[in-house]
Amino acid sequence: MVADGQRRCEVCGRPISTASSRPHTVFCSERCRMVDLGRWLDGHYVIPGHTTESDAFGSAPLEEDPSGGDGGETLH
Repeated sequence: MVADGQRRCEVCGRPISTASSRPHTVFCSERCRMVDLGRWLDGHYVIPGHTTESDAFGSAPLEEDPSGGDGGETLH
């Protein structure tokens, strides 16, 4: 049983030692830290916000340069 005020790992729920050299960590081990990172990278976690049309369907296509150039800017 975890004592009141003792933290639990955000991934597995195991108690986190308060004597840790990293007192602000929310993970009990490197493994749990990497599991959490993988969840972020796989899109399991989402930061709430407004969705725009470009977010929902990917980025807008680039407009072609009507002059037939490569679209790059020329420095003068």
